[in-house]
Amino acid sequence: ILVELCSGIGYLPESYLLSDKFDLSMMPLASGGFADVRMGIFKGKDVAVKCLRVSLSDDKAKIRRVRE
Repeated sequence: ILVELCSGIGYLPESYLLSDKFDLSMMPLASGGFADVRMGIFKGKDVAVKCLRVSLSDDKAKIRRVRE
């Protein structure tokens, strides 16, 4: 659903981004096709953070092909 919502505008909604600062490990615990999972500390608690890989390309047709 997120891909469908974002495909027309080409970026994620701000509500999907964390506004508070947190410490994040440099090495991912796991990786997938579109994101990495890293350990972090958020408000003093250990958390797992899913970091989506965002394309720097502004070629929307290319981004859609990758997402499909």
